[in-house]
Amino acid sequence: MILSMPLSIAIVSPLDIAFILWAATVVGSSFPANAKEQVEPLVAGVTMAAAAMGSRFMLQAWNAFKARPVLPRLVRFYPGGFQEIMTRREAALILGVRERDVMEKIKSAHRRVSLANHPDRDGSEYLIKKINEARQILERRSGNSGSVF
Repeated sequence: MILSMPLSIAIVSPLDIAFILWAATVVGSSFPANAKEQVEPLVAGVTMAAAAMGSRFMLQAWNAFKARPVLPRLVRFYPGGFQEIMTRREAALILGVRERDVMEKIKSAHRRVSLANHPDRDGSEYLIKKINEARQILERRSGNSGSVF
């Protein structure tokens, strides 16, 4: 009986097999003479076993879903502080572009990030310096800036 089931149902624990056998014996304890009456208890037992295993699987899936870490649906920003010498990778992360993007995309990203962090709009002068440095590094297409910030 288990060999004819799909693979996802065929992989069961010994408790599940014991429950299936128990349900089949309880529901089909009497053996009537009519063949139709013999099949009905077996079908009922297998249905109960399938419902129990399905419910167990759904509870396990729900508990696993609830236990997963909650990630914000916002854009993930660069974690941590700045390196002593800014690299192309760090510059790209600061502006939110790829290292090899075209100049127009780098300029538009620089403008967007600069406006959001401008000192006249309660931004930080330090951040503006780092944003400008990131743009210079990506425009040069080579090397480090030599910054100590």
